[in-house]
Amino acid sequence: MARVVEACAPLLGRGIPVVAAFVGLGGHALDGTGVHVAESLADSADVVARLLGHPPEDSLPPDAHDAAASAAERARRQSSDRRLIHGAFCGGTFAAETRSLLADEGISESVGGHTLIDFGDDEYTVGRPHPMIDPSARDARIRWAVTQPSTSIVLVDVVLGHGATKHPVESLVPIAAAIDAASGPIVIAHVCGTDDDPQCRRDLVEQLSRAGVVVADSNADAARIAAACMAMERSHG
Repeated sequence: MARVVEACAPLLGRGIPVVAAFVGLGGHALDGTGVHVAESLADSADVVARLLGHPPEDSLPPDAHDAAASAAERARRQSSDRRLIHGAFCGGTFAAETRSLLADEGISESVGGHTLIDFGDDEYTVGRPHPMIDPSARDARIRWAVTQPSTSIVLVDVVLGHGATKHPVESLVPIAAAIDAASGPIVIAHVCGTDDDPQCRRDLVEQLSRAGVVVADSNADAARIAAACMAMERSHG
């Protein structure tokens, strides 16, 4: 971190803003450096947009704004046996950010407990395409997670762009649609991309929402919604 900030010193000296989002690092570590500190990856993009005089526009459909309320309501209906979070990610940075944000809330991975897997890691890509290209391994994990009686929440990212699969939620939608909305696990997703990407973010958000997926505005929001549901579950337990 210190080396990155030092490398930015010439920019700061010329009055060029620098925005930093160091995953897992408290903002106070950058006090006095002149660097704009972002709390998450999504927040860093918002900070940049504001610095450029372009406040970020909301591209989610209206019903997606009720993501936290929807997840909380479904969590209240779950059995007390549903107590685990399983995350299945295409993006390693998203997995790391989720791990950090959940740890801040006292939620950590353990054997037989919560799991957060980056399917883009070398362990899962030897001899097979990255999950942005072929999400079948990631989707198989989700398919397993939603069948476990101990699963409360499944976290998933959908990453768009050139080079990624043209149909990133083709397998995910039927998995989510088959879940019992009254008492089953909650799938919380975020879609990383834009409406101008080949896959069109808005279309995918609508597909996921219709399938019963709780669509968060960002990866950080998805993690925070999951943590809030867990906190509610612990208080009820």
